[in-house]
Amino acid sequence: MTARIARCGASKHCRPLVLAVIVLTSAGCVAVRPVTSPPPPVQLLDAAELTLPDNCVATPGAVYRTLFEVQPDGRVSAPRSESGDDGCVQQALRDWVITFSYAPLDAPTPVAFDWMAVTASRSR
Repeated sequence: MTARIARCGASKHCRPLVLAVIVLTSAGCVAVRPVTSPPPPVQLLDAAELTLPDNCVATPGAVYRTLFEVQPDGRVSAPRSESGDDGCVQQALRDWVITFSYAPLDAPTPVAFDWMAVTASRSR
């Protein structure tokens, strides 16, 4: 039997078998991505009205991103502007998101909130 195994290793007839074994054992080494679930959806229940100070003007077309966390009890914490800018619009947005209240969650959940000023006009 040992002689037969040695002959099989050198034989052209055993090459497909050896290749199949290599492919099948290599397939077991492929990394499988762990299943991750997206964060739970947040449900906004209430918010105060956004007010910008009289002398505060939003840049046309600019998107202002505010980052914060919704706590398990639905309160907002740690509001910050993505740009790090302390302009009046960013400050007004941070003050506004603090007034948001959300439905209770299982764990603190990060949220990104984008805001852009839009001016409507009527053309005829």
